[in-house]
Amino acid sequence: MTCLITGADLYLGEGMGFHGDLFEVGECYVFNAVMNTGGQYPVMLTVVPNGPRTLVVHRSVDNLFEKRGVVVVPKGLAALTDEAEAYITRGRNHG
Repeated sequence: MTCLITGADLYLGEGMGFHGDLFEVGECYVFNAVMNTGGQYPVMLTVVPNGPRTLVVHRSVDNLFEKRGVVVVPKGLAALTDEAEAYITRGRNHG
């Protein structure tokens, strides 16, 4: 598992999503969302689909898995913003 972005946004549609860390595992993105203070559920936030470190999920409920703040989505059902792609490329070139 490779961490791509610490402090990323996951856009789920209708202006909503999660904040957390984005990982890559094979052909999937894995997003570890910030949880509420009790740790029972991820904190839903307002997220813009063109943010600088955003993964946009093109999905229906059937296309992703979410359990305790961990969201798994196939890469083919999501897209990184141009700025997020550039951020990852810079990190790979300097790490």
